[in-house]
Amino acid sequence: MMKRRLFLVATTSVWLSPGLAGAQQRQPVPRIGFLSIAPATIIALDAERFQAGLRELGYVEGRNIHVEYRYADDDIERLTALAKELVARKVDIIVTYSSLGLMAAHRATASIPIVLAVGPDPVELGLAKSLARPGGNVTGTSIFLPEVGAKQLELLKQLDPAITRTGVMMVRGSPSNALILKALRPTAAALGLELIVSEVSDATEFEQLLLSWQAAKVQAAMVVDSPLFSTGTNAERLAALAIGRKLPLIGNMVNCRSGALLGYGVDIPQLYFHSARFVDRILKGARAGDLPIEQPTKFPLLVNLKTAAALGVTVPPILLARSDEVIE
Repeated sequence: MMKRRLFLVATTSVWLSPGLAGAQQRQPVPRIGFLSIAPATIIALDAERFQAGLRELGYVEGRNIHVEYRYADDDIERLTALAKELVARKVDIIVTYSSLGLMAAHRATASIPIVLAVGPDPVELGLAKSLARPGGNVTGTSIFLPEVGAKQLELLKQLDPAITRTGVMMVRGSPSNALILKALRPTAAALGLELIVSEVSDATEFEQLLLSWQAAKVQAAMVVDSPLFSTGTNAERLAALAIGRKLPLIGNMVNCRSGALLGYGVDIPQLYFHSARFVDRILKGARAGDLPIEQPTKFPLLVNLKTAAALGVTVPPILLARSDEVIE
């Protein structure tokens, strides 16, 4: 009888031990919060590039990583609530973009790492001590928003030296607006440009804004670098409205490829792809505050000759010679 009991105990231990060992070795799947001010349809390309970046680094959704997406549909109050929701869900990292997303995430947490896929300078916003050593919970990529805007004004003046009144489209309530205007105003003064600054909350306001510019005799316009203006159908609609009112428009690369006359800035989708590397390093043990905030080194100039023809505008040879891409 004793031998039979010993045999049963031994057999049971043989069958249980592999399961117990597997449970001990199984690690929880990291959870990443992707916080977006824009609707899912508008930010779809950038979100896909982020996913592609994760896949290249070996992360497979549902197997060794899980991304929780939150879209505020251009509602700032909802963005704040979604940031708090991700914190309550105890995500390991929050990935976001723009000053609105960054500020909402930072107000929600001072401990969970925040990766800025693309956006303003966190140092200027008071969220990092320096680019080289952020020191807090924010890292990622800053894209020289004020400097890019100032350069876009210069390009409009080179397009047509007779331009004296330029419209500037901004996102209502964005913390970056003051920093951008601080750079734009002295540049405009030096170029002899009067700025007509206008803010919108969503794409439904585009048409009315352009009508107001037409009444104010705006001769050219720029849109600040924001997903509201440069992603999905929003970029196409904005470009079409500008063409319909014979208004030369400059934005980023996506704006130009969507129909704006000029584009200057950085490759936004590629920066979302690159943001996965920050996620990877943090998951492997790096502190966000120790990861330098990066800045792009390439700022391509694009010219859309198809749009130039629709506007009846002749692009000066000097701009064509300097351009990195000409759309015909």
